[in-house]
Amino acid sequence: MNARKLVSTLGIGLALSFATGAAQSALLTFEDDDLDFLLRGDDFTNPITSDTNFQVGDTLLSVFEIPNFTTDGVNSIPAGQELTGVAGVTITDISDPTFPVGTTITFGAADLDGILAANGVNLAMPLGAGAAVAMFFNGAPGGAGDTDLEIAITDGNPAGNPSCTSLADCLEQATLGSKFQVDGFLGDPDESWTSVITQAGGANPSVVLGVNNAQIVANFNAALSNIFHASGEVGFIDIASGAACAGPGGVGNADGCAQLTLSGTVTGGGGIPADHGAFAHSDFDANKITAAVPEPATLLLLSAGLLGIGASRGVQKHIKNHKV
Repeated sequence: MNARKLVSTLGIGLALSFATGAAQSALLTFEDDDLDFLLRGDDFTNPITSDTNFQVGDTLLSVFEIPNFTTDGVNSIPAGQELTGVAGVTITDISDPTFPVGTTITFGAADLDGILAANGVNLAMPLGAGAAVAMFFNGAPGGAGDTDLEIAITDGNPAGNPSCTSLADCLEQATLGSKFQVDGFLGDPDESWTSVITQAGGANPSVVLGVNNAQIVANFNAALSNIFHASGEVGFIDIASGAACAGPGGVGNADGCAQLTLSGTVTGGGGIPADHGAFAHSDFDANKITAAVPEPATLLLLSAGLLGIGASRGVQKHIKNHKV
């Protein structure tokens, strides 16, 4: 990744799949490619790409694909499947409103469920209050409108032109299938999400949209709590070292441990069509420790079972519109 480092319904099929997988402690690692949008206030459907700097209250929203997801170093994306998702955080503080290089931006929870609903995405199982990052297993393609979510240049898009065509389409494609995990802000004092501007104009979507997509304009780091994970219990990671740690210290007692750590970079939006809505690319690397992770073969059974029992919202919509 060169310098670009940024750390459904679950039915009977899911329960049976995990019942066949041996419980074990395992390190999950994720590497993704993102498209970034800027939303202002409570306008969740009209992303901003105009000449304006970020403001407190703005939401930075990303849709992403994860080409690399491993369990203890072993690929855990079943053949014919893809792992995609959505991330969103709201600006709570800006260290310098003139945005010189080195400006620190601090984020908190965004209304991800509200953003999805406003764009026509109605999950059968909401992400929940405090959600910041959510991931979904889905087909590639999986039918019912599911297509490959291709964002990165490495996907064969030489200009960085994404396969999803608008904010609503990108959100729909990123959240199809079965919910795999959700992480966010639940009150642990170790939780944080901060970004540092590394290039002049890095907080202006119009400027960033015109920057080459290989050029870094900001970096970010986060430590989050687990809200949902399909394989069950999630452990704690030392934020500084990446090693497993006891945690949690309890509300008001920071201990340096979190359930998800991530770090990454934001790069220019060069190649994104001017009328698309996204203004930047980004990527992150993330780590999580779980206490009960199915073997890759079981993940294949999980995905097949979920997709076969109606995890696709397209199938649900068809049933609603054709009552027997």
